[in-house]
Amino acid sequence: MTNYKVGQRVVITKKLYGHSFEIGQVVKLTFYDISNNEWEAEDGNDYCYMREDEFSDAGILSSSLDKDLAEKDETLIALEEQDRVVDYLSATLSKELEKQKQMRIDAAL
Repeated sequence: MTNYKVGQRVVITKKLYGHSFEIGQVVKLTFYDISNNEWEAEDGNDYCYMREDEFSDAGILSSSLDKDLAEKDETLIALEEQDRVVDYLSATLSKELEKQKQMRIDAAL
């Protein structure tokens, strides 16, 4: 019997049986092999099998990480929007400066 469930985030606390995750890393449980009493977990790049004595519930840490990622996504979207605005203003200003330059040239002739 296990106290964990598929989809749950856990924090790695030990490396006893050869998994490749780092101590302190948060991973997601993806499959429970009841016959071997092992969990498959993944970090987005890799997956490993572990036993329950190698991890613990990430609980608040997981919620905090999800919140941090959401805030970073919002910040990235805002920065990308600012980049588009700067590009537009730069192009508009370049056109306006070119017009003024041409008007000065025309006036000098």
